[in-house]
Amino acid sequence: MDKIIIISIIGNGGVGKTTFTIQFCYSQFKFYDYYYYEDWNDYYKRGNYEKTDGFIVVYSINDKNSFNELQNYLKEIYEFKKVDDFPIIIIGNKNDLEDQRVITKRRRRRICN
Repeated sequence: MDKIIIISIIGNGGVGKTTFTIQFCYSQFKFYDYYYYEDWNDYYKRGNYEKTDGFIVVYSINDKNSFNELQNYLKEIYEFKKVDDFPIIIIGNKNDLEDQRVITKRRRRRICN
């Protein structure tokens, strides 16, 4: 029996998580698409995060707030998983809106390293 790999996709609303997920709907991955909001029950997050084998954190290149929230998402992941070397992919989405970019590539590199 094949192992199912559970990937959680998190990020602010409107950054393209659902669109990203739909593009990969025929792959071997099982995705949980989470919209983050502050009142989200920690018990609910803990239960789902514990089942997760890896995370994809999505921000929009034309939304400064979505980028600023990256550190909060990463902090939560490390707190819930209690390890420092967990598979996390950070995606800067909406590259088709390059003319509206507010997150510089230099700034992106700093947070991803």
